[in-house]
Amino acid sequence: MEVPAERHEFKLQMAGDTQPSPMATNSEGLSAGGHYTIVAEGKEKGGVTLDPIKDTLTPAANGKAKVRVINAALGVGKLDLYYPNGKIATGVGVDSYSSYSEVALGQGTVEIRRADKKVDVARIPNMNLEADKLYTLLVMGGAGHALTVIPVVDQLASPVPPSGQ
Repeated sequence: MEVPAERHEFKLQMAGDTQPSPMATNSEGLSAGGHYTIVAEGKEKGGVTLDPIKDTLTPAANGKAKVRVINAALGVGKLDLYYPNGKIATGVGVDSYSSYSEVALGQGTVEIRRADKKVDVARIPNMNLEADKLYTLLVMGGAGHALTVIPVVDQLASPVPPSGQ
């Protein structure tokens, strides 16, 4: 959704909730031309926060894709992200995210590991990384619940020339 470049108040409410008190709020100044992802994250001691993440939507080098991870899982600590060609991100703390890493194209299993262990806590089998796409892997769950990884894929479009050209 396109909004003016100014400070905005974001509120999280249950669908259809008419109560004036939202579950979480965040006031954020947005930059002109910027792209953002806002993640609602549960806290270990209860409650929810809204965390804005600036999306840097720049293309990868030829023959590469870009991948980042958002750690919104409770109680698992720092996470590392692996792909068949090696480590993509390391030490991504709770309520934190990695920057985009350029990764070779291909298909394989993405593994999410606790930074202090060599055992997977979640995986995405047969993930296909394609050129000109940016992948955000949102890790959720924990605190007694299975971890879930939700891949979000952004594709960079070529600029459309003005009509008549």
